[in-house]
Amino acid sequence: MEALNYELLLRTAHECKQNETLCASAESYRLFEIKRKNLTDQNFPKTMEEKVSEYYGAFFDIKYFVGQAILVGTKKILLNASTHEIRRLRVIRGEITDEAFLDKPRLDKFIAEAKSILEKNGLKVG
Repeated sequence: MEALNYELLLRTAHECKQNETLCASAESYRLFEIKRKNLTDQNFPKTMEEKVSEYYGAFFDIKYFVGQAILVGTKKILLNASTHEIRRLRVIRGEITDEAFLDKPRLDKFIAEAKSILEKNGLKVG
C-alpha cells in the first residue's frame, strides 16, 4: 500500500501517467523497501556498511521525490486549498527534507496525508 501511495502522490502532484516523471512508479518505492529489508538479512551477500549505504541512498532519493511532489502540488492548489492545508503541506515537506529525518513509518503517513490534501483540492492522476 505504501508503494502505491508513493506512486499516486507523485502522479497526482505532477498530473502525469506512470513513469512520465522521474521515479513516479511504485517500483521505485518497492526497491527502497527491499533495501530496507536487506539491512536485517544476514544471508544478503554485502557488508553491513554497503547495505546501510544503499538503504540511506534510497531513502534520501525517495524523500527528495516526495518533497518535490509536495512542492509542485502545493503550488498548483495554492488558490483552492485552505490556509491550514497549505501550511500542513509546507510542514510535511520541511520535515521530510530535513537531513535528519529517517523515520519510514512517518514518511508513509506523510505521503498518504499529502496525497489526500492534493486530491481533495482537485488534483488528479494524469
